[in-house]
Amino acid sequence: MLTSLFLACAARPAAVHGPSSSTGGLGLAVQELDEGLLVTAVSAGGPAAAAGLAPGDLLVAVDGIEVRKAPTAARHALRGGAPEPVGLVVRPPLDGDFREVAVLPGPSPTPLARRRDLPDSVVALRLALLEGGARQARRRAQQAVADDFGGMSAGQALSFTLRRAVERRPAVAVAAAEVLAAVHPDDAALRGKLGEVWHAVGRHDLARPELEAAEALRPPDAWEPGGAWRGDAGGNAHGRGLLARSWLAAGDRERATEVARALLAAQDDPGLRGALAMAPVRQEQPWRASLPAVDALDLVTIDGQPWRMSDHVGQPVVITFFATWCGPCRQELPELHAMWAERRERGLSVLAVSVDEDPEAADVAGYVRGLGLPFPVVHAPALRERFGVGGIPALRLVDGQGALVYSARGWSPSAIPRLARVVDEVLAAAASPGPAAGAPGPGESLLGHAWSVGPAELVGFLGVPGARSVAVGDGHVAVGRDDGPPVVWTPDGGGAGLQEEGPPGGALLAWLDGPVVAVPGERWVRARSAGGRARWLVTTPSPVVALSAGAAGLWVATEDELLLLDGMGRPLWRGPGGATDVAADASGGAWVVDGQVRRHLDAGGQLLADVPARGATLVDALGRVASAEFEDLLTARLGPGGAPRTVLVRRDGVVVGLDGLGQPAFTWRSPHPARLAAVDGDGDGQDELLVALRGQGLATVALTLP
Repeated sequence: MLTSLFLACAARPAAVHGPSSSTGGLGLAVQELDEGLLVTAVSAGGPAAAAGLAPGDLLVAVDGIEVRKAPTAARHALRGGAPEPVGLVVRPPLDGDFREVAVLPGPSPTPLARRRDLPDSVVALRLALLEGGARQARRRAQQAVADDFGGMSAGQALSFTLRRAVERRPAVAVAAAEVLAAVHPDDAALRGKLGEVWHAVGRHDLARPELEAAEALRPPDAWEPGGAWRGDAGGNAHGRGLLARSWLAAGDRERATEVARALLAAQDDPGLRGALAMAPVRQEQPWRASLPAVDALDLVTIDGQPWRMSDHVGQPVVITFFATWCGPCRQELPELHAMWAERRERGLSVLAVSVDEDPEAADVAGYVRGLGLPFPVVHAPALRERFGVGGIPALRLVDGQGALVYSARGWSPSAIPRLARVVDEVLAAAASPGPAAGAPGPGESLLGHAWSVGPAELVGFLGVPGARSVAVGDGHVAVGRDDGPPVVWTPDGGGAGLQEEGPPGGALLAWLDGPVVAVPGERWVRARSAGGRARWLVTTPSPVVALSAGAAGLWVATEDELLLLDGMGRPLWRGPGGATDVAADASGGAWVVDGQVRRHLDAGGQLLADVPARGATLVDALGRVASAEFEDLLTARLGPGGAPRTVLVRRDGVVVGLDGLGQPAFTWRSPHPARLAAVDGDGDGQDELLVALRGQGLATVALTLP
């Protein structure tokens, strides 16, 4: 039984394959998989395109060299140095047949397509907001409006840029906001961003209409399209908090309290409560669990000084992985420096790890001096494997007990603020006088704080390094990982073990006679047996978005079409139209959403229902949907007597459980991004909530939502 397991697994993660690389004269880019080289892009009009190659093709042999056995030699042959045809053995996407192709190297008339290209007008506006003056920002905003933001929505085009501008250069943000105020009145994201600008500069008379418009335009947090049920899980918490503060600034305490009360039901905001003299609406309890300890580190910094993890017992340490060639690293390191400077007196330490291949050629020391980094820096590329680091920049936080309590990779404007929140919780826990106040006991680490109207208990925690997702099926529980194959627990409570070797991937996870994994944005789906043996790999013509397994097979949503695969990965059905999410229902069919409608298909792909659902980007097995402000959605038997109840994960990482009326009845503020599943471990008709905590492991929660 799952609730009886309190295992702490530790292992060295598997090696991560490199990114796509161009093959020059053939006009294509490939990604290395265990089974071959996956074509990720083809230059229009180039030799590869002329030979009929397309994204999603798998190259299994190059000039007689079997890729699986000699990938480096195959890559070299693929570059085609001589003006002679390159012979390829190709397996097309969604097809088990092989064909032979000869490609004559030559110049590619067009460059390889790049993903996520931004329109020139949007790039110019973002640069003006971050680096230009007010006059330039106004002019670039006018040009972006005239270009209709290159086909993007205005709110999407601005992304986080307007928020960063108003924090650092308010006059520039105001200049752009004056131009943007008159466009796209039905764009909720834009209205919210403009409200934030006016609020920041004290123009509450302008902020309130924009913030109210944004709130009125946004879809519900969760709802039943065509039905009466709606759920409020604290979506748009930032905007609603600004609106309450704007009403308070205008002297209307009653309206401010009304807005705040609805917000505080799902998320506590001590600053807002204090401004309104409101009492706490909940009493949160700390949840703690044992986490695997990080192996001892004994390093030498680039200036010859020793650095040991053992010297930092009782103190949290942030470990940041960077390289001198990494553009996002150059953005993140100064932000990390500022965050550390505010907390170093409280005991926070930082270790920067260079992963440059040649530190002298890269001049790591000069790079560090140029950025003015005051914390220790080591050159230790080997640590990438120990900490499961694939892409960079990457952040790891080790608490005072020596446990790895937070992992993140990639840079975004929220990366360091999110890390700071976790650091503050760890520092506060370390400073607490005892466990009753939230401090971890020996060998324990804080997993966050929970509140519930009904019974809620953290009854199990399984430490899994690199944990990313969770899926259940046939009584098995599988945890997908960033840097290795999934970990599987069997119905009798036994484990298949934490395998050290195997292809990485697990952001998308389903169960179809074993775990099936994929990575969002990639063109492959991989299946394994329950015991971990590789079963099949399917490549797809367009990037994968979502997976869900049901009685009819595996439903796969890609950017361009919907697929149904059988237990061996063979296509049973293909339908046009991309989706943002798919969920198998109990009868073998599937629910699908694409941001505009919710469709219901039977097991043969026939359309059963098509209901408007504007703003719906997530869907669950009962057809309930959620908006883009949430990262995961689950409806399971979590109510009294096994009644269905809905749980969501907000983008700020908070897990929210809703009661039968759609109101918050459970919250869990974990510092780790989460993914959800449910299982009835003892057969009593009541599910337990399974929560995969990013980078940490699997938590089991016994929960009853009224």
